Amino acid sequence: MMLQAKSKTNQANSPTWLKAMNGPFTEEYWKAACIEVETLEKIDAWYVVNRTDDMNVLPSKWTLKFKCFPGGLIKKIKAQFYTRDDRQIEGIDYFETYAPVVMWVTI
Repeated sequence: MMLQAKSKTNQANSPTWLKAMNGPFTEEYWKAACIEVETLEKIDAWYVVNRTDDMNVLPSKWTLKFKCFPGGLIKKIKAQFYTRDDRQIEGIDYFETYAPVVMWVTI
């Protein structure tokens, strides 16, 4: 089945979850989201725990996109699920960060 996209703009290529699930390609976005969840479960990206009051539960977000051929036909529909790491609290969610950097003269 060939899917034709109406618009080639980046905003139209990246709908919100509500727009994607209520739009013309709902089934395709849902399949892409299921594949993403299955992939994350295969690599043990998370595990279920009982929530306590002292936990900092990070919010999550879906990024949905479709890629088009030059003629406007949809090539691939993708879904990515991620947590908002920028909402982590130092001392609770992480304790130490560093980025190893090599001096240019070493290279």
